[in-house]
Amino acid sequence: MAFMTLLCAYGDGDGGSGSGSGSNTSGNPIPLNPINKNNRPKAPSLQSISCWYDGEHLTISFAISEGWCTLTVEDLDDASVETFSFDSSSSATIWIGEHANASLAISTASGNDYEGVIGS
Repeated sequence: MAFMTLLCAYGDGDGGSGSGSGSNTSGNPIPLNPINKNNRPKAPSLQSISCWYDGEHLTISFAISEGWCTLTVEDLDDASVETFSFDSSSSATIWIGEHANASLAISTASGNDYEGVIGS
């Protein structure tokens, strides 16, 4: 049953149509990986985070809300850093500008951290 729940959470991989205005999933998918802070083995989570970058906007959607989140975008080419806040209870589309290579870090109110990379 847990496997079926995970399978449903990931969808069919085609990006779907999204829900509501402005929540499309066009662009490049960005995998967000959890950061294990204590280096101990962790049980698999039911959390699934969809993240898409269309060249200017980052769209992030949490399957399970983790409260308010802080997104940090560090451009790896010029070392500039920007920080954004959003609520994970619904899909968020955030204008981050154009980035060829950038690292993403998300910290949630639930105490979880995730990381991803745009580009190489």
